Amino acid sequence: MKISKASALLCGLLASHGALAQHDTARFEGVWSGWLTTQEDPAWQVEDYLCFVGCPKAAYDHLTTLLDDPANDARPLDELTGETHTFIVDYLKARSTPEGLALMNGNGEANDTNLDCHPYDFVRSATNPLPFEIVRSGDTLTLNYEEWNRTRTVYLDGRAFPDTLEPSSLGYSIGRIEGDTLVIETRGLVASTYPPITINAAGGHSAQLKGTEHYTVTPGDTPMLSLELTLEDPGTLTEPYVYYKRWIATPGIKILTDSCSDRPGVF
Repeated sequence: MKISKASALLCGLLASHGALAQHDTARFEGVWSGWLTTQEDPAWQVEDYLCFVGCPKAAYDHLTTLLDDPANDARPLDELTGETHTFIVDYLKARSTPEGLALMNGNGEANDTNLDCHPYDFVRSATNPLPFEIVRSGDTLTLNYEEWNRTRTVYLDGRAFPDTLEPSSLGYSIGRIEGDTLVIETRGLVASTYPPITINAAGGHSAQLKGTEHYTVTPGDTPMLSLELTLEDPGTLTEPYVYYKRWIATPGIKILTDSCSDRPGVF
């Protein structure tokens, strides 16, 4: 069957508004490592040490302001980072609903389900301190996390969210490119009673949580990947806030098999 030029043009237009071309995501693909496993790399700043598992973007910027102020030159670094930790707690308390505050106040190691070998949920996976890999296959991206060996699928084919989602710990993710930014929206998450990040977050979250990840790559001898993760949860937050974390490109690193028992890969 012959296809007319008009039909071919229409198909091209539809494709351009649907699935992403392979080159659109190429800059994001590969293995990325954070401060914890590449501490000697000169790209890192003090802020990345504090936020090695992510932190509110406002806290990252707060510490930058403290470090740039000449009046703080004689103050010990521990004092400045301690002040920033206090800033984090106050910042998140001010944005928490009564339900969110209750989760925040009730958290501690005793009720951290991850210590019982329950793998990380969406937010802790997205900002965990171990390396992760982004792989493109057709109209999907796969995010392979070394920690807990969790895997996320991100659909790039222009689909909308289904009317009904089966809740899961990693949710349902749809991606797109906006300029130089990879944007991933995630919904369909189960509620969590523990903070996304143990030391840098408020409490858990409700099943209403929606996450929007904005990934950008800063090119250079060692490319750097930055994440701004906007968290919206009417159940625990009075307003959205942005979580922040950075990684560097580590093409020589392979994702290892993780374990939480005496058998690798068994949790």
